Amino acid sequence: MIVDQKLNKQFVGVYLIDGSIDGTQLATTYKPNWFRRVMTRCFVGWKWISISKLKTLQQIEQKAAK
Repeated sequence: MIVDQKLNKQFVGVYLIDGSIDGTQLATTYKPNWFRRVMTRCFVGWKWISISKLKTLQQIEQKAAK
């Protein structure tokens, strides 16, 4: 059971590779520190967003589409 919990970690956030919620995403199991988030944003252009904020933005987008 302990091994199973270590293998199946929950996703904490995602990198928005295209910069939009509907675009390509790369999920992470840990929150990167502020330096890595800033450098990734500057050099690669990816934006990191938490799963909880991502879900709220998706719900707002769905309500606006209706």
